[in-house]
Amino acid sequence: MFIYTLLNLFLLGTSFKETPKYCINCKFFNPPKSNLPKNDDLFGTCLLYPLNNYDELVIGKNNRNHAYCSTSRMMENMCGKSGKKYKKNIKKNNKK
Repeated sequence: MFIYTLLNLFLLGTSFKETPKYCINCKFFNPPKSNLPKNDDLFGTCLLYPLNNYDELVIGKNNRNHAYCSTSRMMENMCGKSGKKYKKNIKKNNKK
């Protein structure tokens, strides 16, 4: 009986285990648009955090740039280490 109770507690504890909030699996992740290798997503940007860009005032074109995901995860006032604004990308996960 004791072993059965321990097993149930172990299984219950692992079922509530939170999956990591990786930016690459977030719906706000924007992959890099350059000639970098395909697996180099370290330069991906977060669509939640546009940078102030005044190109539109100068050249009449809106050049939307966003903060790098690595930057937004380091800054607690943005997404932070815990991934406060993380939303799972359902479309991306269904394609796999």
